Amino acid sequence: MPPRKGLLASESDEVGQLSTALKVINLICLKWTA
Repeated sequence: MPPRKGLLASESDEVGQLSTALKVINLICLKWTA
């Protein structure tokens, strides 16, 4: 069970990193288009 928990934690971590990266890209795109 603990290993599975760790896997889920790392998965959520990756999702968080992806969401933050998308936010940064969106901000850059907005700056370029503005």
